[in-house]
Amino acid sequence: MNDSPELPEPSSRARRRVTWAVSAFVFLLIAGATVAGGGFVMLHRAYSDPGPLAEPITIVIPAGASGYKIAQSLTAVSYTHLTLPTKRIV
Repeated sequence: MNDSPELPEPSSRARRRVTWAVSAFVFLLIAGATVAGGGFVMLHRAYSDPGPLAEPITIVIPAGASGYKIAQSLTAVSYTHLTLPTKRIV
């Protein structure tokens, strides 16, 4: 009663190729997810970890200040918290 022709069984070589392709795809999918997850964690830590300042600094930016003026004030402030060693440690 079944009028459809029967399909031949795929050869073992064809099955191996399909199995290899599926395995490679799954491997690449897992490896890509691992790399992406690791990158996300690294970027999140770099963004959310506290900075190197020992104490908080407050910067007042005047209303209407240009980007250049803001950059100048940030550059001037960024080195004020550093103390340079005066003695050479041997």
